[in-house]
Amino acid sequence: MSPETLAELGRRHDLLMLTKGEPAEQAKKIERSGLAHLFRRTVITPEKTADTYRELVAEESLTPARTWMIGNSPRSDILPAVAAGLRGVFVSNPHTWRLEHDELPAEHDRILHVPDFRSLLDHF
Repeated sequence: MSPETLAELGRRHDLLMLTKGEPAEQAKKIERSGLAHLFRRTVITPEKTADTYRELVAEESLTPARTWMIGNSPRSDILPAVAAGLRGVFVSNPHTWRLEHDELPAEHDRILHVPDFRSLLDHF
């Protein structure tokens, strides 16, 4: 994630961070990244499931059809978000952990594929 790209996206949109893992460990990673200030809220959950996304949508009073999950994990980011009624942006990343790989449809009306993080600025 590029701080410059996130900052520009934050000027245009309301940004939330949803990440999974052990809370203390993830909180330290987020702090070390120096990116936390670019998000209105950070949520750490043990797993990302369709129910996780539905709960966040309800808590934040979001409109699912206008809410996008941006991530590099088909398994944790894109597929459960789409199952919850959100839209997803898959950002290709050769370093994605292999257990997070899963098949994404080549064409789907609620999934956008982008080659890199900076390309988000062309769409959002």
